[in-house]
Amino acid sequence: MSAEFNAANRRWDDPRAVASSASAICIAGGKGGVGKSHIALNVALALGKMKYRVMLLDGDFGNANIHVMIGMEPLHTLNDVVLGHCEFNDVIVQGPHGVQFIHSASGYHDLFSLPTLGQMGLVSAFNGLSEDIDYLIVDTASGINQSSLNFCCACHEIILVLNNEPTSIVDTAALINILFGRYQLRRFRVLVNMGNSANDGREVFNRLMEVTADIGPVFIDYLGYLPFDRGVSLAAREQVALMDYAPESRVIKRLEQVAKRVSEWPARKESSGVTEFFVENNLSQQESR
Repeated sequence: MSAEFNAANRRWDDPRAVASSASAICIAGGKGGVGKSHIALNVALALGKMKYRVMLLDGDFGNANIHVMIGMEPLHTLNDVVLGHCEFNDVIVQGPHGVQFIHSASGYHDLFSLPTLGQMGLVSAFNGLSEDIDYLIVDTASGINQSSLNFCCACHEIILVLNNEPTSIVDTAALINILFGRYQLRRFRVLVNMGNSANDGREVFNRLMEVTADIGPVFIDYLGYLPFDRGVSLAAREQVALMDYAPESRVIKRLEQVAKRVSEWPARKESSGVTEFFVENNLSQQESR
């Protein structure tokens, strides 16, 4: 079978056929090493602890690692679905705090080389997979690549993670520039990780605002900062989420605040409109070839 596998009557190559019942939130970053996957995992768990019904999709097709972070060994991955070795529902794994996990596979060509419409349809298929899901959290690959851009376009909200390194600020600005200039995305949430202080986090955000000042009419919302915490790496070594390794840590308390902010965003019961625009754009490009 191909990447057009019909799962529960949902075609990956036609995301317009799937109605979104969950709020899809993309966790992205302009560069690697900023702690994006750690944040995606613990925000999902924090929402789960708040009794929301959450699904976490590891969308880093080149280097999926969330299952390693929490010591899971899934029997099936999305690559198995692409190859037709299992059904779509077989890749859903129940995890801590009621969160459901969808695992990708690292470095598999079949999954990594999904065409644009296949990747867009993949997100939409997850959106419509279950009427019992409140939030779909998507952890994307780091940097500016087509897979990450596709996921950003398919989701309702985008949280951009950066740190205080100049390269991180510049790369985040470049990602915003592409998402606005190419796909007309205008709303971005920003979370500064591994900050030295609240002032440091705010300074990083202000520098990002300066760099993006000439991009266009975009709305950039500051979600705050997360302090550096050695417990993050210690939890990773133990293959336990920081939420369970150090539930009273400052990082977790701040991530719980972020999750509360997320829960206060307007509910999305319909697709964002951006997805339709993006898909129509790609369809017209294909038809013109």
